[in-house]
Amino acid sequence: MNGDGRWLAFYNCGEFSGARYSSSSSWVMGSQQHKHVQFIPLPPREEFTPFPDILHEQNLQSNKQLPFQHYVASLPYGGTPEACLDVYNNLLTTLREHNPQRKLSYNFAMTTDWIFVAPRKNDDYQHEGYKIGVNSTGMVGLLLTKSDDETAFIEKVGPLAVLEYVGCPWPSNNTS
Repeated sequence: MNGDGRWLAFYNCGEFSGARYSSSSSWVMGSQQHKHVQFIPLPPREEFTPFPDILHEQNLQSNKQLPFQHYVASLPYGGTPEACLDVYNNLLTTLREHNPQRKLSYNFAMTTDWIFVAPRKNDDYQHEGYKIGVNSTGMVGLLLTKSDDETAFIEKVGPLAVLEYVGCPWPSNNTS
């Protein structure tokens, strides 16, 4: 059970934004079939802290020491839906400025404190015969696995290697 009552809202936006799974007839977007924001309870803070929490607390939009683009913005306390939409739209503007390609896949996540977006280049992490699906929850550090074997593999290669593979690199001319 969630010890502090916090929830994570998330949505996988675009072709390479969430874990795919195969059906008998074709590839189907695992999270995209839902077409709505999903919510999961966050584990208690002493067990897991999504890295956007730390950026939010330090009033930072990103941490370029992490090997993939990501952008976080604080939500106004008690803000109106319009104010939250403005924060989201400003993040999307930043995302598009640094990723001008036409078809952009990205992950969205939010709590009551912040909104997070991260562009994607790959749907899954593929290495050493493993294919690990990574969606929006994974991009904030909450990688979900289907087996103990997958968990051990992620621990072996390191979560940052997984996120670097599926996320987009920082633009070389990025100064924000």
